[in-house]
Amino acid sequence: MPKTAYSAPAATGLLRGRLLKPAQQRQLFAMPALSEGAVDRFSTGGLMRAEIGGTVVWGKTGSMGRSTSGVFATEGGRRTLVHSLLPAGVDRDLMRGRVVALVGAAL
Repeated sequence: MPKTAYSAPAATGLLRGRLLKPAQQRQLFAMPALSEGAVDRFSTGGLMRAEIGGTVVWGKTGSMGRSTSGVFATEGGRRTLVHSLLPAGVDRDLMRGRVVALVGAAL
């Protein structure tokens, strides 16, 4: 199991603005210009931003060994997904593709 543990209630609270002051909340979603065109885009607050099937999702992932886990939610935290995967292979692109497919199907 990865060292990082995620919970849907904490992610929902974070994305809905219940855990941070307004100025910190704005930083959480601010996207630096350098992230334009990157495969994985990260906000100044460290969240990954992705558009999957026309839906913008925000999340955080972590990996240790072959295991990967993460939490993703739609903007505002209305829909949330927490995942933990132990893929058969260690191909990073394949693992990323599986996570994108899982997030897209769930959210």
